[in-house]
Amino acid sequence: MKKFIKLLCSLHRDEKGQTLLFSVMALLVLAGMFMLVIDIGQMVVNRIYMQNVADAAALNGAKAQAQMLNFAVYINRLQYAAM
Repeated sequence: MKKFIKLLCSLHRDEKGQTLLFSVMALLVLAGMFMLVIDIGQMVVNRIYMQNVADAAALNGAKAQAQMLNFAVYINRLQYAAM
């Protein structure tokens, strides 16, 4: 039992390899942050694309409505002229 306690005490005092462990942990954190930045960038690009699609749809809807109103005015003028 005393040998086991001595072994634990010697391992506790032994600081070899701590730099490697810290470096690996830091690298994992940096890799996670990098992946998060990439995901956020893709989300922003997709959001901009979807906004452009919605703007194009609204513009086409407004254009179609304006054409229909112009056609209605044209028909009204023809009916008025025929009187």
